[in-house]
Amino acid sequence: MLNPHIGLDNKAGDVHPALKLWFVLLAMVAGLLSQSLVFSAILLVVCGLVSVWFSGIRAGQYLRWLFIPFFFILFGVITIAIEIHSSKNPSIISIHLLNSYLEVSQPSLMKALLLLTKSLSVTALFFMLILTTPVYDLIAVIRGKRSSLFVELVMLIYRQIFVISEVAANIRTAQQTRLAYQGFGSSVQSYVQLISRTFVLSFRRSSDMYNAMESRCFDGEINMLPRKFIWKTQYIVIAVSAEILLWGSWCLTSKLGVL
Repeated sequence: MLNPHIGLDNKAGDVHPALKLWFVLLAMVAGLLSQSLVFSAILLVVCGLVSVWFSGIRAGQYLRWLFIPFFFILFGVITIAIEIHSSKNPSIISIHLLNSYLEVSQPSLMKALLLLTKSLSVTALFFMLILTTPVYDLIAVIRGKRSSLFVELVMLIYRQIFVISEVAANIRTAQQTRLAYQGFGSSVQSYVQLISRTFVLSFRRSSDMYNAMESRCFDGEINMLPRKFIWKTQYIVIAVSAEILLWGSWCLTSKLGVL
């Protein structure tokens, strides 16, 4: 089950969330603009190490979370790596299919690898932000002193993710105690029941949550008391120095044409 208090207990908890948000946004721009495979790979590794160090989670848990977007990105870049030609061309892999050739050339492979590492590095930056900053603090920074429908929806959707996770975890635990996943047939049937029951119970939990908000005089705006943070000079210096080092590496790899 997902931890709804993720980001609360970490070594960067007293850093102003606006500082972390701007740092990650500027780093994302560098990651998206980069055309260097080495720069994207280094950014990916550094973000992973920083996330594990500051959040205190296990490296294996972090990698399991990162593998979820990895497979979605992988299926996307495969279509970039594979080219379709009517005649055979110099390539690393060539498969003749019907009247065409499915080929993987060196330029298409490098382009796919660059897109893969670039996407993963930006995803790792987002993970670093979430693992070191509570979402409600980020929402308070984004919303500022004004409320908006988009921010309210983000808060409700964020809460609903953990409601669905809790319901699914409880149903799966109950199924496992009854040995519902013994054999392929029973496993498929149990998964179908898990999905259907999760949908029904999550809808019911959402209705109960809305009724609870209505009973507390909900008027369409979710008010919350944000935590108070102090802008500390040492954190600003560290963030600015790291950002300068990051963009300096980006400029260096771009100027030298490093793959």
